[in-house]
Amino acid sequence: MHIPDFSTYRTPQIHFGTGKITQLAQVSKSFGKKALLVTGSSSLHENGMIKSIIESFNSTGLTTLQFQVNSEPTVSLVDSGAEQFRSSGIDIVIAIGGGSVIDAGKAISAMIPVEKSVYDFIEGGGDQKHPGLKIPFIAVPTTSGTGSEASANSVLNIGGESGIKRSVRHPDFVPDVALVDPAMTLSCPPRITSSCGMDTLTQLIESYVSTGASPFTDALVEHILPGTSESLIKATENGSDIQSRTHLSYASLSSGITLANAGLGAVHGIAPVIGGWFPIPHGALCGLLLAPVTKKNISRLKTTDPNHNALKKYSRMGEILSAQRAQTVMEGCEILLEKLYSLKKTFYNSEISSYGVKEVHFSDIARESRCKNNPCELSARDIEEILKEL
Repeated sequence: MHIPDFSTYRTPQIHFGTGKITQLAQVSKSFGKKALLVTGSSSLHENGMIKSIIESFNSTGLTTLQFQVNSEPTVSLVDSGAEQFRSSGIDIVIAIGGGSVIDAGKAISAMIPVEKSVYDFIEGGGDQKHPGLKIPFIAVPTTSGTGSEASANSVLNIGGESGIKRSVRHPDFVPDVALVDPAMTLSCPPRITSSCGMDTLTQLIESYVSTGASPFTDALVEHILPGTSESLIKATENGSDIQSRTHLSYASLSSGITLANAGLGAVHGIAPVIGGWFPIPHGALCGLLLAPVTKKNISRLKTTDPNHNALKKYSRMGEILSAQRAQTVMEGCEILLEKLYSLKKTFYNSEISSYGVKEVHFSDIARESRCKNNPCELSARDIEEILKEL
């Protein structure tokens, strides 16, 4: 068996399982005595969870400060957070929330030791190289979606007229600890559950066919992909289904590891552009884009290189997600597309125009979109054709 050369980012220390939230204080204590809690603005405060967490911290001798994230993280939010706590003697930053909260906490932990704007280090912003310094960081996800609890990047809205989202990344930005308790996702409403789940599925699929994929990332995808779509549907229909929630939490964690090590494709090259200009949740964009982008990739590969390994991988995913055997590679690809379009129809009835995205915007979106690590090159016309299908 030939195993090609590959390299990996480090992974966090992982604490996974229902009830693991009760261990957060003890895990945090090993990093110091003063913690910055970065949270969202509503559910954790409304259900008393934050109060309980702070009490557990106090009982173990930890002092806590708090910073709330009310929306998707921006450059100004990260800069203000880092400046506010730079002289506070913070020993550890702990983000408890969805992808936006974890991205914000991750970026704040990286900018407290560096007295510059985070914009200086954003891809497509200042493009400076971050030194990799950070305050130790723990990620505690309350949704199953972005995989930010295991990735090396933080996605921020860079502001200005474009509003485009870009990443600030460094291998050392991978959280020191990912504490993943599926019970923390039980209160996640159906719409957010489905959107986050489609983001996870997209990340697994895109990292599997990425030009940066390796046997390491392939093994993770092939391990978690079976049953993922079924768990997504079940968790959306019945939020208290802890078995489905656990599967999705593990899938999200795995997708964070695979995206950090393999990179993603055209869906994640197009979605940040649209999401920066229009008020569409990132997960919903992934759900809308995944099927038509996959169809376009398969069409392009079939034309340019019918023996391309990505086609075999698409076929393999079709077999895994549908639990049926394909007679040919292209049959497997068709099975995959049928599955993805079925999921799109299940979760998204409205067209992208309902969010204000019109055909007049397509050329600008296509021009700004990136397709790094996509298994094939997509032209601006290809991207416009994808958008027309939305």
